[in-house]
Amino acid sequence: MTWAQRDSRTGEWLLSLRVTPRAKQEALSVEGEQLRVRLKAPPVEGKANTALRKLLAKRLRVPKSAINVEAGERGPDKRIRITATPSWPEELPDPEGPGS
Repeated sequence: MTWAQRDSRTGEWLLSLRVTPRAKQEALSVEGEQLRVRLKAPPVEGKANTALRKLLAKRLRVPKSAINVEAGERGPDKRIRITATPSWPEELPDPEGPGS
């Protein structure tokens, strides 16, 4: 799986990502086949997952309710389903663009 692909049944987006909590600053980047997400929040009592939803919602311009953790709720490697149409930020390669 590449870092972002469409679900062929629903048309929703599936993201493969690795989360780094307690980072100095929040950031998104693509590293290999995963989206790397750096969060300031600690991985305690769901704080990192809450911060992850908030950051992705802001950067992808979708509602927080459209971001669901499908796998990896408690680990750094996660699979996210986005049920709304995202607007990909400039720092990320367009998964539907050339070379994807």
